Amino acid sequence: MVAHYEHDVWGDALSSSSDLSSGFYYRFVGSLGVRFDPLTELHLMRQRWFDGALGRFLSRDPIGFAADLNLYGYVLV
Repeated sequence: MVAHYEHDVWGDALSSSSDLSSGFYYRFVGSLGVRFDPLTELHLMRQRWFDGALGRFLSRDPIGFAADLNLYGYVLV
């Protein structure tokens, strides 16, 4: 194992053990590898930034509602 990270439910690091130099910003959070910016302490999840301290994304979902009010329509496909 090269690195070990523990996170709270919002994605903030609780503890870590790493043999890597500073500059390794990709971490496993949930089922996605997201990029962590140590200067802003935000997580980049492909199209949106996530703030673990606030427990929310900082912008709207870029896909929007796709002209459908059913937010769970994707599960019916």
